[in-house]
Amino acid sequence: MAIISPDIDLIIGIVLLLIGLVLAFFGKLIWAMMMSLIGALIGGLLGYIIGMLLGGWIFAIILSLVLAILLSMVFGYMVELGLALILGLMGFALVWLTFPGTAGIVGGVIVLAIIFAVAYYFIEEVVAGATALIGGILTGAGVFFLTFDLGLSIGVGLMIFVTGALVQIFALRKHRMRRR
Repeated sequence: MAIISPDIDLIIGIVLLLIGLVLAFFGKLIWAMMMSLIGALIGGLLGYIIGMLLGGWIFAIILSLVLAILLSMVFGYMVELGLALILGLMGFALVWLTFPGTAGIVGGVIVLAIIFAVAYYFIEEVVAGATALIGGILTGAGVFFLTFDLGLSIGVGLMIFVTGALVQIFALRKHRMRRR
């Protein structure tokens, strides 16, 4: 049973497996570089679209380069703040949707502040857990493309997630112990 074709399934499976393993075990190390690259891609695309709307292709290319550099720096340096804010906003949305009216808004703002502060304080652990989770999902998907066994894919993905999170968190703690 092939999803696309046997050869393409094999290539997709191997690529997903390798990217998943790198993210699961070394995600904290490449996180800033990955976010900086995403910022550059978003900035370049956004600059090109705005430039084409406001002027010609030369203006679009210049604006694309400028925004790519700026958003690359913003995403690279402020990624931790943005991640903590997103987690806080998710908590706000949960409280606001659960309790209607003013109580939901006030409670949501309190939850947002608490989650933001805790997530920002433990941001390195949050990043390690998030990259391990993404790595586990990608590894499980890669195993599925290689074997087409759903149970094996879920088991391997969970195992890689837990192992990768533990490896990254213990490496983080070891690094902190050396700094003291």
